[in-house]
Amino acid sequence: MPDDPNLFIQPLDLSQFAASDSNTNPGFTQLVTDTLGSGGSSADGFDQLVADTAAGLDVLDQVLGEQDAALDELLALAGATDPGQLDNSLAGYASTFDAGNALVSAGNALTPPELLVLPLAPTPYGGIPGPASQITQDFGTMHLGDDPVSFLIGVATVSDNQYLGVSNVMVANGNRYVFQVLSDEQDTRQGDQIFTYRLWVTPAVLGESTAQVEWNHFSSADLTILTVKVNVIP
Repeated sequence: MPDDPNLFIQPLDLSQFAASDSNTNPGFTQLVTDTLGSGGSSADGFDQLVADTAAGLDVLDQVLGEQDAALDELLALAGATDPGQLDNSLAGYASTFDAGNALVSAGNALTPPELLVLPLAPTPYGGIPGPASQITQDFGTMHLGDDPVSFLIGVATVSDNQYLGVSNVMVANGNRYVFQVLSDEQDTRQGDQIFTYRLWVTPAVLGESTAQVEWNHFSSADLTILTVKVNVIP
């Protein structure tokens, strides 16, 4: 083929290349056969692999058969179950709820009052007081803005410069807008003074409020702890 002066790269003339005989290129299959040969043996592990696979399939078939039998038994049991008996059993459980709740309520009533703080205030004679006397007062549910209610703590008397009765009365823990200790003073003709201490509860804050009031007796080291609760609703 003559060269074309207008082309920078001239086309390749294939006429100079003769076609090769296909027998000279045996292909990949013939190459593998010629290299590895066709004679297999148990030494290559293939036979053992096939045997292990077959054994695994047998075990799997056995397990699936056992599961199928178990499912058949479950279906038969479910079909023979009387739903009415199940309903009666559940109804019997539900009927015991009220009795259980009554037992829980009775148990809560027997529990000691909740101590909000540890009473470590010194007694009038110094030192740490002994075991405290614990009482509770639940004012129940009140409406916001209701009239305050009170709890009588005790009375103290001052006579001939001697103090007798309750002392060191204080709200140890509580909302001061709800709980407040106040005292009324009365003077006798003999010149004695009588102080009456009361805890006043004012429903000024919504929700449940809890407080602890502590006092002792001037003539002894006995400490009393009062835990009070109130629930205020709109």
